[in-house]
Amino acid sequence: MPSIVKTIVALPTLFGIAVAKVGVIEKLPETSLEIIGLYVYAIVLQLLEFAEGIWLIFNLLSEKGYLKTPSKVVCTDARKIPTKDNSVNLIVTSPPYVTSYEYADLHQLTALWLEYTKDLSDFRKRFIGTSYNNKKNLVLNSILAEKIRSDLLDIDKKTAEEVSTYFSEMNQVFVEMKRILKKGGKTCIVVGNTSLKGVKILNAEVFAEQLKNLGLKIVDIIKREIPSKNLPSVRDKETGKFAKISDKNKVSAYPTEYILIMEK
Repeated sequence: MPSIVKTIVALPTLFGIAVAKVGVIEKLPETSLEIIGLYVYAIVLQLLEFAEGIWLIFNLLSEKGYLKTPSKVVCTDARKIPTKDNSVNLIVTSPPYVTSYEYADLHQLTALWLEYTKDLSDFRKRFIGTSYNNKKNLVLNSILAEKIRSDLLDIDKKTAEEVSTYFSEMNQVFVEMKRILKKGGKTCIVVGNTSLKGVKILNAEVFAEQLKNLGLKIVDIIKREIPSKNLPSVRDKETGKFAKISDKNKVSAYPTEYILIMEK
C-alpha cells in the first residue's frame, strides 16, 4: 500500500494538465489548476490512508479467523436493540456530536433515495439529540449534566434544551446497553468534549457518570489528542456550529477524544 502513495506524488501537476487539455476549465489561471490539483491530491491521500487501514484490519481479522464468524447487520434505534437481555459481550460505539449539526438534515436525501423512510418529519425525530424532539420529562441521570444545563440556561435556552435532550437520549442508549450486556461484558465509547456558548460540554465525564449511576464500572479511560480529522476542527464561538479554520470567531471543537471502557 505505501508504494501506491509514492506513485501519485505528481498528481497535482498531472491533474492540471489533464483538465487543461480537456478544456473543462482551460480559462482558469495555472495557479487555480494547481490549487484544485492539491485538493484532489489531499483527498486521494486520505482515501489511500483509509484503504490501508481497512486492509490492515482485514488481514488481522483473517489471521485470527474472525472473518468466518457469522454476522448479522441490523439498522435500528440504539435505544431499542432487537437483542436478548444479557447476551452481548462487547459494544463499541462513537455517538453523534452534540449540537454540531442535524444528522437528519444531512442524511434526508440518502434516506429518501434508499427508501429508509417516506416521512421526513418522523425520520428527523428518530435521531439522537435532534432539536425536533420533545424536550419535556428529560432524565439526565448526571449531576454534571444538570450543571451544564443550568449554565447554558443562563446564556441560551435553545442550546440548553438541545444539550439536555442529547444527554437524556444518550442515557436511554446506556440503559439499553446495560440491558443487553452480559455480566462482565464491556462497552467502549469514543467521545469528545467541546465548548458551547463559553460553557464546557464535558461529554466524557457526563457519560461516565451516567453509566456508573446505571451500575457499570469504569475499567479505563483513554485520552488522546486529535492530530487531524476529516471533520471540521473548529466551531463558531456564538452559534456552536462547525466553522472554517479561517473564521476569526472560532474555538476548537474536539481537540481531544476519550475512549470510555466500562464493564457491567
